[in-house]
Amino acid sequence: MGTVVGFGYTEESGPSEPLRQLELPVIDSRHCTFRHANYKLDLGQFCAGHSDNKTACNGDSGGGLVFRKGRTFYLGGIVSYSEKQIESNACRFDGYSVFTSVHNYLPWIRRITKLNLSSTEPNNVPCGVSKIQRFRRVVRGQETVPGQWPWHVNIYHDVENNYTYQCGGVLINDRFILTLEMCVKDHRRGKMLDIFVKLGITRLDEANREYYKVKIFHSPEGDEYASDNNKIALLQLPEDVAIFYTDIVRPVCLPVSDIEYGEYGTAIGFGYTEKREISNILRMASMPTMNATYCFRKLEIHDVLKQDNFCAGYTNGTNVCNGDSGGGFYVKDGNDTWYISGLTSFTAVDENTHTCAEYKPAVFKNVFMYLPWIKSVMLLNS
Repeated sequence: MGTVVGFGYTEESGPSEPLRQLELPVIDSRHCTFRHANYKLDLGQFCAGHSDNKTACNGDSGGGLVFRKGRTFYLGGIVSYSEKQIESNACRFDGYSVFTSVHNYLPWIRRITKLNLSSTEPNNVPCGVSKIQRFRRVVRGQETVPGQWPWHVNIYHDVENNYTYQCGGVLINDRFILTLEMCVKDHRRGKMLDIFVKLGITRLDEANREYYKVKIFHSPEGDEYASDNNKIALLQLPEDVAIFYTDIVRPVCLPVSDIEYGEYGTAIGFGYTEKREISNILRMASMPTMNATYCFRKLEIHDVLKQDNFCAGYTNGTNVCNGDSGGGFYVKDGNDTWYISGLTSFTAVDENTHTCAEYKPAVFKNVFMYLPWIKSVMLLNS
């Protein structure tokens, strides 16, 4: 719930003499554009308002929509426009208003003002809800569009002040990101690095997104269900950064049950394509989970995978690859809600290219097995 202030028109269709304030909930973009067919929202806009004669109106434009966290107020949006009444030039009091998202302009604002600004966004959106609702099962991978996987996170290593893309990650709330432990280590030097993340990215060459330095939590040693070579890590965003949920930045839901064999999921990432190079555009591929014994035989694995792993994939060239590690394997329920079931871990190596073997299945970390640890870390560090 945000608060808008201004001298805009009142129910009497005239500007208000005193400055007025009104609390407004943020409205899902799909619901807003369904109600207002003439609204054409871009990714830098959102809707807020009531449907009972409470909204921003003429004269409020340019004013702020602020959100309170503790004793601090953050500017989330700027009043942009509302639908007009048919019989007059005044706004429809029973409609929603459109706001410009301040978060999307932060890099430009920082560049002009030279100020170190933090950001926030109304966070009353449900987890696991994508702007893009119509999905078809994708074989051999397909490019994604902005807003399709708003919980995907890019992870970068800071090597001598040079940010290098390393892995994927998964936003699970406005403070925490899931990824693999291997994604936050410098394996060549055997030491930890400064890790930075970017949110809302669908192209690696996007330059208008902030880098955030994160704190790392490692999953505990000695778990009887867990593999020792590649566990899960939690990344915590800085305390002075409040994440602004938009159509392109949203959290996914944590799993409520274990993954089942034969269940279809979708893996996404910037990993190697058929051309054996990192993709500049975020890609997705649908694949089924499979029986562990069949997976072992295809991968020529002789050791038994522990319970924190599962296999998925086809043998037709649809697979995850180098650069996809740490990214999510997602399943959807009957209500079009997405859940994070796995994190891309590894697959077989092609002896000729020394990259992933396209025609063999992949191994994913089973997020469900880590839920007690994930929830305890979030509870103790919120």
